[in-house]
Amino acid sequence: MKSPIIEQPPTQYEVIVNPYDKATRLNLYGFDGAPMNPMYLAYKPPEMLPTKTLNPTSNSEKGSQPTNKSKIKRSIPGDQDGLVQAALNKKVLVQQQDSTMADRLWWLGAGMTLLGSVGYFCF
Repeated sequence: MKSPIIEQPPTQYEVIVNPYDKATRLNLYGFDGAPMNPMYLAYKPPEMLPTKTLNPTSNSEKGSQPTNKSKIKRSIPGDQDGLVQAALNKKVLVQQQDSTMADRLWWLGAGMTLLGSVGYFCF
């Protein structure tokens, strides 16, 4: 019978600035000196998850029946263009890049491959 694997807490650590993307990185090392996965600081100052209910309901009694109003999908009022979502992501250190250029480049490559294949078989 195999013994269960017991996770050991890291014994060494170092806080450095990643030279590639200038993000703060925490390097952890195990008890045997083996490096563990690095952790990056996404927000400065760090933000914790909420510690209270985000959307409290007015009637939290046991046995209360849900109404049609409580089944309606909730959304942020006045967010037709996604501006509120953009405002929530303003403190992120690394922004996600737009992929339209990559899509165009992929289709250009596919078209050139097709054109080269047709040219090879016809001539």
